[in-house]
Amino acid sequence: PPLRPRPRRRGAALRRRRVGRGLVDTEVVQITRRLGLDQTVAMPSPGEREVLGIVATGITSMSVRHLLEELRLTGRVPTVFPGVVHPIDPASIERLLRRCRLVLVLENRPGLLAPLVLEMAERIRATGETVAEVAWRDLPTSPPSRFEPGDGAQPSVIARRLLPLLQEIRPGLTID
Repeated sequence: PPLRPRPRRRGAALRRRRVGRGLVDTEVVQITRRLGLDQTVAMPSPGEREVLGIVATGITSMSVRHLLEELRLTGRVPTVFPGVVHPIDPASIERLLRRCRLVLVLENRPGLLAPLVLEMAERIRATGETVAEVAWRDLPTSPPSRFEPGDGAQPSVIARRLLPLLQEIRPGLTID
């Protein structure tokens, strides 16, 4: 029988095509903005300074949404939920840093996004503007608490860690 050429695997061709697109970071950020992948909730008006702001990614963002909804704080705590972490779109996070006194970076694996947020804060501080304090692993609560890897997937753990900070927004708040 005559030899036929081996059929090409469609998946391999698609993978090859995807790798060669060559998108640069600015193009990815533009696409992220166009698709609305980064979400902001309850952003303060210019000139206002809220007590607490939150940046949450991945599964932690679902836990934070659930927590704020259960405690009836949705709309009272400025929150940014980045849909794409690398490259990060700095616009909404920089707004949050300028409009809050404390910004918590909550991630399931603390330390992935926090250095980028710290870098943004330092860049803003270098221009002479007032910028929020940034916390991600050691939370400035009384008594001090530590956000460990894996804590972000559990709304109850986040609630216990953030309760002192959330009580500044809504005094008398308790968690059963």
